[in-house]
Amino acid sequence: SVSFLMAGVTDRRLLCHKIPRTTINNMRITRIFEDIQGHESQSGLSQDTFVELLARHKALLLRSDEDQDPWSVDDFAQTIEGLQLARYEYVGGAAPRRLIPVKASVEVFTANEAPPDQLIPFHHELAQVADPPQYIFFFCDLPSDTGGETALIDSTLVYRFVADNYPEFMEKLKAHGARYKRTLPAEDDKESPIGRSFYNAYQVDNKIDLERKLDKIAGLEYEWQPEGSLTVITEPIPAVRMIEQQHDHAIYQWTFHNSVIAAFLGWQDSRNDRMNAVCFGNND
Repeated sequence: SVSFLMAGVTDRRLLCHKIPRTTINNMRITRIFEDIQGHESQSGLSQDTFVELLARHKALLLRSDEDQDPWSVDDFAQTIEGLQLARYEYVGGAAPRRLIPVKASVEVFTANEAPPDQLIPFHHELAQVADPPQYIFFFCDLPSDTGGETALIDSTLVYRFVADNYPEFMEKLKAHGARYKRTLPAEDDKESPIGRSFYNAYQVDNKIDLERKLDKIAGLEYEWQPEGSLTVITEPIPAVRMIEQQHDHAIYQWTFHNSVIAAFLGWQDSRNDRMNAVCFGNND
């Protein structure tokens, strides 16, 4: 089996692949978006090293020697805990996910419980909420026989492509942001890649607490459906973000930071129509 972790900051990604069970030493770092053939040496992964790597490179592949044992999920969780990053409250997610028990004091979920043939388009994780996570990690315990890779795309390039080819669309997206519409079931629907229940999505166990949480979000709208599902229309969410400074590195680039493509192409199931899943923040 092969193990890896992946982390990102906004449009920046870090991929660690086949890391030793004890410590991370003698790693080869490949800057994926810059030079897929080249690599440099690095040892250790302290918090300072972690954030510095993310600030310097848009994508990184970190590999240990081929004869090293891969991580277990507990090794992965303990390493994340060791970085001492602030905990992110996972609220507003769409994917049905299962919590994996680990010894460390961090939460590890399955990526998506939906069948593997379901479409999951490119997106920024939790870009449909006002405060998305700064870092994101992935771990693979057993890779698929074919395919299964985690694909990356540089969203500064996506921004430039859209701005050059669809300038009016981009100006409206900058000016108004986006609103996302999704109908959530009362129980996780594992046949849908957006089948997360409203209880799990908002980390509550009753409808009263759920409504209290939703009522605190200015501009958000919701409606209970007759069969018990909940339709939520988010407040206007910024869809294009300027990346300025990252740990003393001057970036100053616009990034296409949203879930517009994912919503329009992939938010389709028995409750949701992808054609009505997203609009500009002014409701156009």
